[in-house]
Amino acid sequence: MVLVDACDGQISLPSPTGPTEPPGPVTPGDPVTPGELPPLPDGGLPPDINPFACDAAEPASELNAKRLARVEYVNAVRSLLLRALGPTDTAALMTQLQLPGRLPAESSSGYSTSDTNFSVLHANEYFQIADALATALGTGTSYARFVTTYVGYAPGTCTLGSPDTLSDACEDALLRNFLLRAWGRPAEEGAANQNDELAAFRREFALAPNSRAGVEAMVVRALISPQFLFHLQTDLRSPAGDQHVLSSHAIARRLAYTFTQSPPSEALLALAATRDLADDAAFDEALALVSPSAAVSQFTGEWLHVDELPTFSDPTHPKSIRVRQGITANDALRDAMRDEAVELVRWVSESGGTLRDVLTSDVSFARSPDLMHIYGQLVPAPAQVTAANAVRFPPGQRSGLLTRAAMLMAGGHTENPILRSIHIRRYLLCLPTPQPVNLPANALAPPLPDATLTTRERYHQKTSVQPCQGCHAIINPLGFALSKYDALGAFQDSEPAYDANWSYAGQLPTDATANLRASINVDVDVSSGVELGEVVANTRALRTCLTRNFYTYVNGLQELPVAAASCEMSRMYQSLSDGAPLQRFFQASVTDPRFRRRTLRSTP
Repeated sequence: MVLVDACDGQISLPSPTGPTEPPGPVTPGDPVTPGELPPLPDGGLPPDINPFACDAAEPASELNAKRLARVEYVNAVRSLLLRALGPTDTAALMTQLQLPGRLPAESSSGYSTSDTNFSVLHANEYFQIADALATALGTGTSYARFVTTYVGYAPGTCTLGSPDTLSDACEDALLRNFLLRAWGRPAEEGAANQNDELAAFRREFALAPNSRAGVEAMVVRALISPQFLFHLQTDLRSPAGDQHVLSSHAIARRLAYTFTQSPPSEALLALAATRDLADDAAFDEALALVSPSAAVSQFTGEWLHVDELPTFSDPTHPKSIRVRQGITANDALRDAMRDEAVELVRWVSESGGTLRDVLTSDVSFARSPDLMHIYGQLVPAPAQVTAANAVRFPPGQRSGLLTRAAMLMAGGHTENPILRSIHIRRYLLCLPTPQPVNLPANALAPPLPDATLTTRERYHQKTSVQPCQGCHAIINPLGFALSKYDALGAFQDSEPAYDANWSYAGQLPTDATANLRASINVDVDVSSGVELGEVVANTRALRTCLTRNFYTYVNGLQELPVAAASCEMSRMYQSLSDGAPLQRFFQASVTDPRFRRRTLRSTP
């Protein structure tokens, strides 16, 4: 319930010929967090006009140094091991290292990519992990495979005999090849930058009593170095004014971590060594070598907040017992719900679908028996879903993101249309939602049971009076359009009714009709979650919100951008507006030349 102080008890609707998405009651300077942002000052723009301007003189972002996110660090360590040890031994060693559990949790309130905190906890764990990994490699049975593999990438003049007795040439080959893959670029040699990195690592072997000890020292030093732990982006060309173009290897590293959350692959490293990735044609070749699927999955979970689904509560409540009959509501089910929503977005991207398909696809990705039960699904989704083998929902019951269990589940015994609506507005559409203030007692408590009223009717009855009515006229319709799904997300043409003592009193027909003009300024009536998804799929608010959020994720920003001038966001938005494949939208986040440049700000 939102009181008059938050919304003044009034709503002001533009005429039907007005803008598609009106600006909300947010003023400059209000705090902005991912998923909730002030709308652009584009209230008078037709819906097909790109709200982001591209200025050819727009500078590249400034040079920065950002710590690897937790997932990036884990993937970087894993990639170095996989190259030499294979999946089985790598998995065993990762378990031995207790990764990723021993790393400090992300401390940013935004996306995981925006966590720039570096504490003594990070430093200590990084050293301990590097030391444990080096010891395991130096003393274990994997030592010979590790050395042989890394020397073999480019042996040069090395003729490898026993890995326990490395010649100078073999030490150099091992160093060059390992550092290239750990850092994403060749180690510097010579004194051009007063930083002969290769010579510094050679000293580790000179000081070590034997080759095994030298390899251990090399691993520790490489994995605790800033070049490994941070995105330094200092590998620059000569400047043109204050603009620096990144080197080919720096571009490759940035591209790889952006989309794969891992260091560059062998193919990408080879391309960076032979082509100038600052060139558009060469960069397009590099882009073709990198799938954005890993980033899409991570981003989707964080953007939609399905990584934070509520825990199941009230297991003994009479309505919970009825709704959950035949279903085990536990963490495994929550994970299955989360994974299914994320896989939907990733599958649409990988299969050439569009943003509209995310909101309208009838393909199920449920494999958990409990989630299948919620969906009324008799067979699990294939391990590799294609358009030909896909399991599809019955027509009219469910389609698209808004009708997936992860977007509907309440955790408790009953669905909450208010929270469902706020979730859509805040995270998918970035529409500001008035916050309740000066609430009377029990204002936020669920409405009391009534055997004569559906859940929708009870919420409407509680929020349709002054001073609540003004804001809830904006909030409620989106949630009411999802009334045909229960607290777990199961489809329901009718819902169980309960009297004041929570005794079952029979079934009541559900009503999912709603007019969306007040909620999203689209003057259209819908009668189901399926129709709601089709309408939301066409809104500029969805395209703008997704653009700003993925831009924030890719660039590791602390806040969503509020400026309307951005060539990168302009490209991204335009791909959505054109109905291009969703994967092209994700790729558009890196195709602007500014992705390959950095601005250096001079100190006063």
